[in-house]
Amino acid sequence: MAKHKTESAESFGHWLLQVFILAIIIIGLYLVVFRFLLANETISGPSMQPTFENNDRVIAVRHSKLSRGDIVILKAQMNQVPYILKELLECLETALNQKMM
Repeated sequence: MAKHKTESAESFGHWLLQVFILAIIIIGLYLVVFRFLLANETISGPSMQPTFENNDRVIAVRHSKLSRGDIVILKAQMNQVPYILKELLECLETALNQKMM
């Protein structure tokens, strides 16, 4: 009887350790993906209506190739607004592509 309780406690402890390690791995992967591959932002303001409404959430791919008509997220220079979301125009595309080369 005592041996059965010990095995049960060890089994529960082993399971709990596995769950903890799995949770750490999942959280780590989430942080890496959203730090380097994707951006999760909130739209503020009416400048992109009707494509995006105020307080819409967007997930954007970081470091992708740009083309005409793409929507980009830029870090703002002003302190009030952290990011600016704009549609990429043809002249801006040319300037950015020349700068990246």
